[in-house]
Amino acid sequence: MDDYTKKIIYHLNSPKYNVPIENCNLVFESKSPLCGDFNRLHLKLENNKIESAFYENSGCGLNTVVLEIICELLIGKEKEEIRNIVNIERISSELNFPKGKTHCIELVLSMFKNI
Repeated sequence: MDDYTKKIIYHLNSPKYNVPIENCNLVFESKSPLCGDFNRLHLKLENNKIESAFYENSGCGLNTVVLEIICELLIGKEKEEIRNIVNIERISSELNFPKGKTHCIELVLSMFKNI
């Protein structure tokens, strides 16, 4: 099993950020017009810092894994850092994504286009 597959399986079997949290005050959404995958990311900000995150989605496993990675990367960061943290190169590198699968990353990152 390659490193890519191990990471995907790990995140799918051990989700940390799909449990609702209270008092979220920042929400992002994206939906694919092609496949219908839907993502919603809830963030709880305190003093402009991301204290916690959770997501809801109806999408493929890769989509779910990207959301898990994004949540991991965002917690503890300031709101202004979101755009610098969530970029396709960083996420792709984190998961060793094959080049043909980056559309899953792009769908999740499209949530942040207006930030």
